[in-house]
Amino acid sequence: MGTNFKEESLNSIMKYMDPNCRLLLNQKCPALKTLEKSIPLKIDYLHINSSFLQINTTTYKLGVVRQYTAGDPPQWVHQNNLQGGVDHDLSPFGECGMTQKDHESIGIGEHDIQELKRLERKLKDLERLPTFVRIKVGHTENYEIRERLKRLQERLETSRARYFTCVRLTVTSQLTGVTLEHVTYNQGFRNFLEYFFKKILEGRRIRVKTLHVDHDVHRWNMNNMLAPKSLEIRRLKIDRNTDQIWECVRSWLIEEHGQLELLKV
Repeated sequence: MGTNFKEESLNSIMKYMDPNCRLLLNQKCPALKTLEKSIPLKIDYLHINSSFLQINTTTYKLGVVRQYTAGDPPQWVHQNNLQGGVDHDLSPFGECGMTQKDHESIGIGEHDIQELKRLERKLKDLERLPTFVRIKVGHTENYEIRERLKRLQERLETSRARYFTCVRLTVTSQLTGVTLEHVTYNQGFRNFLEYFFKKILEGRRIRVKTLHVDHDVHRWNMNNMLAPKSLEIRRLKIDRNTDQIWECVRSWLIEEHGQLELLKV
């Protein structure tokens, strides 16, 4: 009898709990998982992006980051890390998504090393020449050699830096601020993303006042990512009229979007 009363009390309390508190409770208290997940999750605002979920005022973002153990990271890597990481795979699990300039800033090949040595020799040869010959050769060539050498030396220094790659979970909340967690990068980013989104929403009955879906989620299979048991939506906003997104969202709706009051594209 005591157990029944306890479950009934928890059921009543969970109905009115903040959804993010319930998700945390689900992870911290395994004994309550079945009960917690059986109660519809009520969300005022749900924003789905290709790298994050926003539930009311709390954002859960996944990104791939480089953590340097020796040497300073290039500025573009530092900036990406500050923003929570990139939303695509890094070698060896996929394309790096870097520009040619980025490639040049992070590494140096054997051809570059040979070029660096050649330019060093050429600069020394120029400096050995008599003054009147150096003037005849001109300052332009001397300047160009020095600039090329400088760029190659910077790339060589950067290539000596050591880093490892991991997946970062950034949780941003108005109540708790910013929380960071890191997971070893041992599979593709898409697999991490699908696993994380499923961990939060799979198999749930979800009631949302406003669902906002970004256009870039078409890169992923949303049914694999979210897979709710059912979805009640009052207002739906889709960035760009993408048939794939609409068909996926519609497949979750109860009674063929009978609850829908407003659709905004």
